[in-house]
Amino acid sequence: MELFYDLLGMTPFSEAFIDELIKNDCNDLLKCYIYIYRYNPLNLKSFPITRQITYLKLISSLLFQSKTNLIETFHTFDKLLDSLINYLDCGPCDQLLNRSINSLSSSTLLLIPNFEYNSIDLSINYENLLRFHLSVFDCDTIDQVKTKLIHYLNSYEQTSHEQIDLSISSLNICSCTQQIPILKQYSINSTIICRKKTSWNLSSERKSHYQYHLCQENDLIKDENLILKQLIQNKKYFNEILLNFYKEILNGLNFITIDNKSQDLFKQYIQLISDLIRQINHLMLSRSTCPIIESCLNAIADGLEFIFQTKNFFSKEIQILFEDEKKYFSSFNTNLFQLSSYPLRNSLLSSLDIRSLILADDTSIDCLFKLYQFYELHSESINQHIGENHVSVLLPVHHLLVQIRQLINSDTITII
Repeated sequence: MELFYDLLGMTPFSEAFIDELIKNDCNDLLKCYIYIYRYNPLNLKSFPITRQITYLKLISSLLFQSKTNLIETFHTFDKLLDSLINYLDCGPCDQLLNRSINSLSSSTLLLIPNFEYNSIDLSINYENLLRFHLSVFDCDTIDQVKTKLIHYLNSYEQTSHEQIDLSISSLNICSCTQQIPILKQYSINSTIICRKKTSWNLSSERKSHYQYHLCQENDLIKDENLILKQLIQNKKYFNEILLNFYKEILNGLNFITIDNKSQDLFKQYIQLISDLIRQINHLMLSRSTCPIIESCLNAIADGLEFIFQTKNFFSKEIQILFEDEKKYFSSFNTNLFQLSSYPLRNSLLSSLDIRSLILADDTSIDCLFKLYQFYELHSESINQHIGENHVSVLLPVHHLLVQIRQLINSDTITII
């Protein structure tokens, strides 16, 4: 299965393969793909390190444990991130100012007077494989629609909005030289065809320097009291998710461990969890550097540290936003907090070591074999998809598949 792992690592093949999984509604097999590639240890290695107390050792140690442990550990953070994105997408965002009506941080809050907008239910035809409805706003840009579409598909591909084409006709009701075009200015009266571009090059696309999206910078409300009032309201809508997340954290996440020599186990645990919250967006395959998401994650992490006073300074904004949670958890006895003990490593692994760990995991091999069986059943459709979009890679794909079949058909070779 090592060869098939390499094959799935080729973007043209993986794109065609995942599209076929979506077409056949194979959620179990999508989970198999996610198991292997979503929490790829290489992604974990790329996490920016802020505090090095136990962070480096933890990541390295997780790589040595089973992949199931790795996924279970990050599932809690992944749920938080997914809920946050869904919440932010429930309100308009300014693409150029990087501000959201639903933000949990003043640095990315969009607060403008007399702002009106409407929801639109788009009918999407994705690659003639999947039809669905997507909720957007009439003030969304085309890029924002594409980003929401990618999140809806949740296919975990290395996809950006520049790789997506949407067939929408402009009404040409304005020259749009200052304001970035929004959905109000497009004719939407039928199903929208969505396709991946057969070839794309950012430098070759026309760059338009629009002056604003929803408003100019000086149109924003700057009144601190109004801003704080809106932040409190936004957090209120997100409170239940946050409270459940904090409770789960306090139960002690499985497979998270701290150096036994630590004098303040709970404090270092909260600091470690806060760092993971701040960096979890780097596991995303789209919107991984979105300033709005980053600012909200920072607020959530700062809130956790404020609740348990694990650093010395907190902004007035954080203190006000999270004062109720601080009271709620005030009775939590940190002295009784315990974590399971797991051996910690002192350094990260090489890329070759990481590859070996993935292929040495029994569940990974089982997932790869199930995915390969799916390919054999749908090879004609997948190969046709590759040929239509990436004809140049057909030959190397064919060579790898021939080798795989030879190994599988050989009685003397054991699949590894």
